[in-house]
Amino acid sequence: MTHQTKNEIHNSLIQGEQTPVEIIEEYLKRIEAQESEMHTFIEVTGESCLNEAKQVPKPITKEIVEDTPFVGIPVGIKDNINVKGFKTTAASKILENHISVYDATVVRKIKNAGGLIIGKTNMDEFAMGSSTETSCFYPTKNPINTKYTPGGSSGGSAASVRAGHCTVSLGSDTGGSVRQPASFCGVVGIRPTYGLVSRYGMLSFCSSLDQIGTIANDVDDAFSLLEVISGYDPKDSTSVNIEYQDLKEPEEISTFGICNEIEKLYIDPFVHDMYKKVIAILLKNFKKENHWLDNLDKAMAAYHIIADSEASSNLARYDGVRYGLQISGESSQEAYIKTRTQGFGAEVKRRILLGTYILSEEIEGSYYKQALCAKEKITEKLDQIFSSCQFMVIPTSLKLPFKFGERNDPLDMYYSDYLTIPSAIAGMPSVTIPVGCNENGFSAGIQIMGPKFSEKVLHSVAKLIEGELK
Repeated sequence: MTHQTKNEIHNSLIQGEQTPVEIIEEYLKRIEAQESEMHTFIEVTGESCLNEAKQVPKPITKEIVEDTPFVGIPVGIKDNINVKGFKTTAASKILENHISVYDATVVRKIKNAGGLIIGKTNMDEFAMGSSTETSCFYPTKNPINTKYTPGGSSGGSAASVRAGHCTVSLGSDTGGSVRQPASFCGVVGIRPTYGLVSRYGMLSFCSSLDQIGTIANDVDDAFSLLEVISGYDPKDSTSVNIEYQDLKEPEEISTFGICNEIEKLYIDPFVHDMYKKVIAILLKNFKKENHWLDNLDKAMAAYHIIADSEASSNLARYDGVRYGLQISGESSQEAYIKTRTQGFGAEVKRRILLGTYILSEEIEGSYYKQALCAKEKITEKLDQIFSSCQFMVIPTSLKLPFKFGERNDPLDMYYSDYLTIPSAIAGMPSVTIPVGCNENGFSAGIQIMGPKFSEKVLHSVAKLIEGELK
């Protein structure tokens, strides 16, 4: 049962082989047995999830499954997304005891679709990190090998799916934080088109880049969850007025692109071999085009300038006055300093300091405005590429998972998102799928990128590759 898909669970429910309560009890037993070592969750909803399972209509029929496509399915939610009545801490001490008073739009949609929220997953503090080591509570272990990190910042979401602690999960992706941990944990991860999924109820890191994404063990489940959570939301000013069912259906897909720069980068040999394997599969069905994406370094530089700048602004609200950690001082200034000093971890402080410096009056034009110009140029370049091919294939990460403590240099850690940042900068969708298995049990994550609102094309291509690999 560890890696049951949504359809497998639904078939067992329809045939009366299991009840929703029995399914949730089995998942909770597995979490209880493994959580002390794995640390995939910050909070497990336990009793609440069981009570919700008891409310599922009986008997479960095909009609019920069609109307509520996630009925009886345990879902993990990253701990920067609000679930009413439970903690939303963003893995930070500054929000350690904060209880959500409302559901995020995506959580409401999952509940309306019958999904059962089983817990809030661990993450890098305020989604700043690539290993889940910056969580102020504990690092999450990679279920494939617990000596290795699961990636980040959505490491808990990816690890919980791989470990069988939930069937699907939600993460957030700013520069690669769904796709990189999905790659490290050997599962499927989707970053949708910017604005396709409402961010209402998600704690902001970088508002112009943040996007909620989905993680699952197979392609269909990941896209099925995306379909449920997508759609226009008047509560989110960045939400686009497009429903998932209105997205363009894949007609005749004829051409895909590859990035010439890949051959000039140092990539783990196994990842490179699996990348070539996927290209060989695609060549059976489509024509290949070679493209130069000669702004990878510029994309990473622009990303960090924009992300750190917006983080310094968004996190200014955590001041020890309105909510969250409050430490008293002899003056309001002293209380503010003490609260933020004790409440934020080292990586969050580093980015706030960098962002505040970048936004300072004397240098704003030198960095932030240039980064916005670079973002525009990167988007134009990808638009140009996608005018002649329908999708691109590229590795998700340059390297395979690394051990805890192995990357102490922040700059080295930032390169974890080197190949996921371009599509994030451009607001374009991307899906990572696991390919192969090396001697240590790790898969290589291979990324399929497309133009805005090409999710159905990506679904079709990812499904094709997944089928060839079985």
